Amino acid sequence: MRVCIHRGSKQIGGSCVEVESLGQRLLIDLGLPLDAENNSIEYLPAVAGLDGNDSSLLGIFISHPHLTILDYWRMSLQKFPSEWDLQLAES
Repeated sequence: MRVCIHRGSKQIGGSCVEVESLGQRLLIDLGLPLDAENNSIEYLPAVAGLDGNDSSLLGIFISHPHLTILDYWRMSLQKFPSEWDLQLAES
């Protein structure tokens, strides 16, 4: 298993952690940095597969529904692969 912290280890907000096992990957959170000037795709971290061109990225697990993440998702969902299943759990 490999874990890569793409963003959020030295700041509050903007967390993005990638977990890889046996060649398959999952992102944990994809937050918008709190110092971001707007909700723009330019703030997406450089993670292979966010554009749908790498099938080893299986999806994104959102651990907490902070408003910045939900706003970011509304704006950026259209960029992600349509095959991804979006599910929300009750808290």
